[in-house]
Amino acid sequence: MLSDAMLEYAVQARGITVKKADRERPFPVKDVSLAVRLGEAVGIVGENGSGKTTLLLAILGIITPHKGAVEILGHSCRSLAAKAAVGFAPDFLPAAPHWTARTFLHLQARLAGLSNKTAAHTCEESLEQFGLRAISRRPISGYSRGEQRRVALASALIANPQVIILDEPSASLDPDIKPVFWKRLEEARGKGASILLTSHDLREVEAVCDRSLRMAAGSILGEEEQGIDGGKIR
Repeated sequence: MLSDAMLEYAVQARGITVKKADRERPFPVKDVSLAVRLGEAVGIVGENGSGKTTLLLAILGIITPHKGAVEILGHSCRSLAAKAAVGFAPDFLPAAPHWTARTFLHLQARLAGLSNKTAAHTCEESLEQFGLRAISRRPISGYSRGEQRRVALASALIANPQVIILDEPSASLDPDIKPVFWKRLEEARGKGASILLTSHDLREVEAVCDRSLRMAAGSILGEEEQGIDGGKIR
């Protein structure tokens, strides 16, 4: 592995192919390669069913691709070092129904290596910033889709990860929380975080990312660098 001084990429995926037993879509991801440089924000734009989520799951090592390899900060995506460096918000909240937002966020902070005291403090800050304090002791099963989305995004950012991976981050997000979230993401990037996100909204990606990749039918069709206003989170 390269030293930190020589490391250029936060994420490198090479020739990712995911095969499924589906006659209509046997290859939801077909020979996809992409790279996210250190400190860069990259967006993957595509319609529902284009393969965006499947690609992210392969990059994270959650599913095993039929072909290809992924490195995160120079480590295999399945290594503990890679997993410790990533903050991930899927399009669903992976929490037990009886858990509360407070329990879930504190657990995520502890799993990321924060001390119990620091985790508790960071958890309280996140609950406040994402407007979750009033419901923080209620079971997550009773949360609205928008409230669950807030918990997932707060979880991804709670430990200041080096790499942030987000699946449709603004989907179902309450309008009053969107500016809060984008500000948190901008602050994370200011600290050197690298970002990879998916969206079906090209305008959103253009406002947030340095580069956008167009995806359809499991393949990357093209790439676009944003103009002078691109890369600034709004």
